[in-house]
Amino acid sequence: YGAVRLISYGALCVISVMAGYLGVVIGQTITFAAADFGRTDSAQANTLAATRIGVLVSVLLIHRADRIGRRPLILWFATGAIAFTVAGAAAPNLAVLGATQTIGRGLTTGLITLILLAATEEAPAGSRALAISLATVAAALGAGMVVWVLPVAGAADGGWRVVYLVPALFLPLLWWVARHLPET
Repeated sequence: YGAVRLISYGALCVISVMAGYLGVVIGQTITFAAADFGRTDSAQANTLAATRIGVLVSVLLIHRADRIGRRPLILWFATGAIAFTVAGAAAPNLAVLGATQTIGRGLTTGLITLILLAATEEAPAGSRALAISLATVAAALGAGMVVWVLPVAGAADGGWRVVYLVPALFLPLLWWVARHLPET
């Protein structure tokens, strides 16, 4: 049972890295995208503010976790967040980028909530804080990965789009998570 639990934590940490990346990509790239689209600082601020509405996406969907199960929702939210983030790479303007990231960030918010809930449910009573801490550290690593890729955004016009394509590389990891993440 200990090995199964360890694999569960590992799967949650892997998906936490993904969630960390997905959660900060718009904030790290908005300046590059706005410059590419010839938009102002005000347009950047409005776009970032609008993406906060995405929290409503997670609120509307996360209540289903008790009925559907944590595992399927984690996988669905992760797949959707990756898809909408990658779609941002093809955005023809700042409004479309904002729309894709509003949905993507909303799904990422729900994903993070479900990860922390699953980590809490999987951990024994004396280890819950440790399980949540490990998932949080993994998410911070994912957020930091955006900064690793960020130099590409400034290397050429439209380079910011590459930062939005990186989550496509998460799909094999998501497949691994799907195989190893039990229902909590």
